[in-house]
Amino acid sequence: MSILLGYYPDWVEALPPAKVPYERYTHLTHAFALFGKNGTLKTPEAAAELCRRARAAKVVPLLAVGGAESGPAYLKAPTDTLVAQIVAIVQKNGYAGVDIDWEFPDAPGAPQKLVALAQSLRKHLPQALLTAAVPGSAWNGKHYDAAALLPVLDFVTIMAYDFAGPWSAESGHNAPYSFCESAIAYWRGRGWPAEKLLLGLPSYGRGFKTRTFGQKPTGKSPHEYTGYTEIAKLTAKGWKKLRDPKEQVPYLVSPQGDELISYDDPESIGRKAALAKRSGLAGCFFWEITQDDGTLAAAARANA
Repeated sequence: MSILLGYYPDWVEALPPAKVPYERYTHLTHAFALFGKNGTLKTPEAAAELCRRARAAKVVPLLAVGGAESGPAYLKAPTDTLVAQIVAIVQKNGYAGVDIDWEFPDAPGAPQKLVALAQSLRKHLPQALLTAAVPGSAWNGKHYDAAALLPVLDFVTIMAYDFAGPWSAESGHNAPYSFCESAIAYWRGRGWPAEKLLLGLPSYGRGFKTRTFGQKPTGKSPHEYTGYTEIAKLTAKGWKKLRDPKEQVPYLVSPQGDELISYDDPESIGRKAALAKRSGLAGCFFWEITQDDGTLAAAARANA
């Protein structure tokens, strides 16, 4: 059975550990152990309960450390101190491994420190799963010493989404199919075997205040980051669903025609999961599980 991993954010109160649909996944990565101002890591909410329930359901629980914009905190924290904190959280709560989510090691000395961190974690947690979240292109991927990390990590989760967003000069698809293809090719080209790669699948979409893709937005979209469960309700409110035949992903057009939302549905998720299988990957993962009504995970499983 291939891996289907889901990131579980600890800040979504509507889905406590008791309500998590464990049966959908093989692995759950608990996001996040966050850095405090003094470098101390904060354990995710309900860590022990999540690990206990996951293990009871025969699901592998992992601890994600860092997250978005965590690069400066990672760089500042002494490696020995950071490793000691991570090991303590893992052992106290029952995690089966660690996901290094360093976004991104782009400062001087950061690539080397990431390698040292991974090597130290492997030394102190020899039986644990050790993974890392990585970008889908050379833009930030160039900061990862792929050759040095390969023997240390069990697999990496490729973030094949956020291809376009509120930071972009022009509107575009959040996770076009071609980006998935190029992301896989990029990491294979860096020397990583397919069986050590997971393809990222978004359970959210990106909105843009434009009438067509490739335009400069006219303003801020109220849907610039919206979960699939909410996006799926919009067609009942007059939004029109279309599909890009080239990129094989759906998008919505607002009733006024002045806003677009690029996202993934079961059909596009199924195609991407099939791509991962055809490419020999270890599996796929979702960011993140609280945004899925179950149909996305089902489509991934059916095509994996």
